[in-house]
Amino acid sequence: MEEKNNSIVYTEIPMRTWRWLGVNEGRINADLLARLPMRGRIYVKPGMTDSQLHVCRKSGREICQVAVGANANCTVTTVVLAPDDADWAGAMKIRVDAGGHVQVNIIHLGGKNTLGSVEIELVGDDSSAELNALYFAADDEKYDMNFIIRQMGKRTDAKMNVYGALGGNADKIFRGTLDFVKGCAGSVGNEKEEIILLSDGVRNRTVPLMLSGEDDVDGHHAASIGRMDEDKLFYLMSRGLDEEEAKRLVLEATFAPVVSLIENEALRGEIEEAINRKVVKCLG
Repeated sequence: MEEKNNSIVYTEIPMRTWRWLGVNEGRINADLLARLPMRGRIYVKPGMTDSQLHVCRKSGREICQVAVGANANCTVTTVVLAPDDADWAGAMKIRVDAGGHVQVNIIHLGGKNTLGSVEIELVGDDSSAELNALYFAADDEKYDMNFIIRQMGKRTDAKMNVYGALGGNADKIFRGTLDFVKGCAGSVGNEKEEIILLSDGVRNRTVPLMLSGEDDVDGHHAASIGRMDEDKLFYLMSRGLDEEEAKRLVLEATFAPVVSLIENEALRGEIEEAINRKVVKCLG
């Protein structure tokens, strides 16, 4: 790790570019990193199924290594509900063998400074990954995310779906990389990010990156960035809702693809309450 002014490079984009945007790397205070607790390893044996849920309610560090055996299935869900003044850093490294599948669900709804990294390697033929993420930053919160899926085996399938909202003076960086490594013939990858901007004071930096060392692949990426659809708001308000209620419904619909993946009813309710608190902050 490179150290500079007592900060350490915690995560970085695979191809360093866009220097003027300041998105090549995510840094963390070295002293803070030393103090934050860590988490261990997950191994899913060939042919088995496992599901892991981590809920983070305070400053901390989630370091997790996951190995998914051949024809195994693993779901890893991380929900960050840390206090508004907390610092949180997460790093997940995942290897998937032949025929294996991993689903990663990440929800960032807390913390003043949040730094998250996910690296997935689809090593085996016919392996697959689905990464779903939701974030909502308000006030002067800073969110920094770096997601990478490397497609190494033949006929791999990668999906990256990210949904977010920014309000107040929030500052967010999202780097999403699909890397088609030479030898991954027949692989397919899709990446998208949908962002709703709720104020003029936000700073959004979105960096979709697609790398390819293989000819026989099918890759797509897209980003939708902007304010709420005025036609949707008009329709909802014409049905008797006030502006805040209409905007809340639009946000709930935007976040629904990820929130609906939370099977624990109590936790899902807590997530919905956290989203509502952010809405009040941004629109109240």
